[in-house]
Amino acid sequence: MSCYDEFPEYYDLIYNRFQQSDTFLKLTQYSFNRDERLLDLCCGTGEVTAHLLKKGFWNITCMDAELGMLSVARKKLEKYDLEFTCASMCEFSADNEFDGIMVRQAINYLLDEDRLVDGLRHMYLALRPYGRLVFNAPNHWPEKEYKDRMHECTQDNLQVIVHETNTLDGKILTHKQRCIIHDMEKETIVRLTDENTFAMYTREEFSHALDAAGFSKHHYYGAGLCHYTKESPSMYFLATK
Repeated sequence: MSCYDEFPEYYDLIYNRFQQSDTFLKLTQYSFNRDERLLDLCCGTGEVTAHLLKKGFWNITCMDAELGMLSVARKKLEKYDLEFTCASMCEFSADNEFDGIMVRQAINYLLDEDRLVDGLRHMYLALRPYGRLVFNAPNHWPEKEYKDRMHECTQDNLQVIVHETNTLDGKILTHKQRCIIHDMEKETIVRLTDENTFAMYTREEFSHALDAAGFSKHHYYGAGLCHYTKESPSMYFLATK
């Protein structure tokens, strides 16, 4: 069961801790010009697009594989004249249409290196000459441990407690979140389990995949867009066609 298709209305609450980091938002804002045509690929509930719209960007297409997530994004962004499309990273078809593509917290759903290259190739073909791709990913290395954690968050009248477990089998990480959601206004409690599977790639594997997909150059950063180190919790990539 996944939040993406079963209960997308709770996504922003359950994943709040991942949305608190502004590093990815800064990288997108610095990498693109306000008048360029952008694709928010795997847009989820539209958080990245919402941020860019507030900064003066306007020509953005939102794309996601899950209709439920797109429904939440449409409602959140209803006052803007945007295009919404349902397609996945390896299914969408576009030819030199976009100046920039952004993929936040989703590139690891390409579950093996062939699919990673294939997905990146789709993005490469969708970009105009000298177009840029921005994405982020967990900073993985073979000896890294993924520990269980507890999180709490409150949004409006909703409070959530999340017990996060991570199980690594080879390169595949199963990420499970057991959630207790308390509606403090209605005095109701909902219990949900959100489970997703990712492929974990090293910085070198991402670099090789970008080369194989055809990108001419790419840069990578650590948290805060600082110099990448092994201790960085996340990686941020900027690739140019």
